[in-house]
Amino acid sequence: FIEMPTFSTDPSHQLDRFEQFQQFTNKNGQEPLNDSQKVNSFLELLGQVAFDTKQIELRPNSLITLATFPGTDPSVPSILLESHHPIIFLQHIEALAILLHSGKSHKRTIHLSFFPEQTNFHDLLRVFSTSNHLRDLNVGAFLQQSYNQDSSEFKLFNGERQQISVIIRTTGNVGHGSRFITDTALEKIVGFVNNVREFNTQQLSIPDLAERISINVTSLRAGVGMNDSEKPLSTWACNVMPDKAEAALDVRLPISTSIGEFLELLNNWTKEESITFEIVEKPSQDSQFQSPTDETNIYWNAIKNVFQEHGCNLSVAVAGNAWSSTPLRRQGISCYGFSPVLIEQTNKEAFTKGISVYAWLFEALSNAK
Repeated sequence: FIEMPTFSTDPSHQLDRFEQFQQFTNKNGQEPLNDSQKVNSFLELLGQVAFDTKQIELRPNSLITLATFPGTDPSVPSILLESHHPIIFLQHIEALAILLHSGKSHKRTIHLSFFPEQTNFHDLLRVFSTSNHLRDLNVGAFLQQSYNQDSSEFKLFNGERQQISVIIRTTGNVGHGSRFITDTALEKIVGFVNNVREFNTQQLSIPDLAERISINVTSLRAGVGMNDSEKPLSTWACNVMPDKAEAALDVRLPISTSIGEFLELLNNWTKEESITFEIVEKPSQDSQFQSPTDETNIYWNAIKNVFQEHGCNLSVAVAGNAWSSTPLRRQGISCYGFSPVLIEQTNKEAFTKGISVYAWLFEALSNAK
């Protein structure tokens, strides 16, 4: 394991932690840690400042790390932090160490969670959001790792686009490949994909990604022998036209676009009886895609005020991607996405800057009232 220095507000110790980040991500040319070594190193880090640290296996071989920093009033809702990249995780740890060593009280309990990137953390977070593990934490606000900051202005994301998963199916004429066969399943699926390409080209004229409808074809399947996915393509019946074809779509809708509007678009593209679609995943009717940014929300007030106190500009936006925080909002939890620096910026200045911003942000959130 990596030898961990004692936590301290001394900047030199934060730079030591930066060297550890380089080992986690192989930025210094050394061999990166394997998953087991990372998890054990994380636990060793947490053990130096956390009163309660545990790992939760939500799915086989999918561990999340959860650490709890008790507040002075356990009866009030807590703050839950989420990270899935080592640099953000380490910055969270350092910022909380600064808060604890400062001697300042923090009213609300702070929970720190780490979802390893390679475990499909979005899916794991959805599972976690409906589990007893989350309910037991009594969370009031959720601060999630988000887009990188690439300007002098900090950005807070209070919402996300809607995510829909769709399967398109076509059927058509079959026959031997030596003949000129028309009206085939493959022709129809290609025609549908062309509609998607034209639509996406039109959407590119909208400057804000959060306001675009994006439709991405993520998989195509067709062919005689398609039921045996492990079979090499060269062994399929390449001289036979298949009777069916399928395409999978990942769809992201702006908050301002209803699912009904999107269904009208799909219906227009699938007018033929031989072209059908199935919605395999969509938001529930009670889904909430934005958290409040007005005076009625104590967490937003705490965030806004602390940025003003430090003379920092803060803008609020809807994220262009779809996160996994919608199930948490449904439970009345205020959810925000924030990362203070570019994750790709692996220099020491950016690393310590992120720690400083997190430190006063966590203090503000933990004393929100």
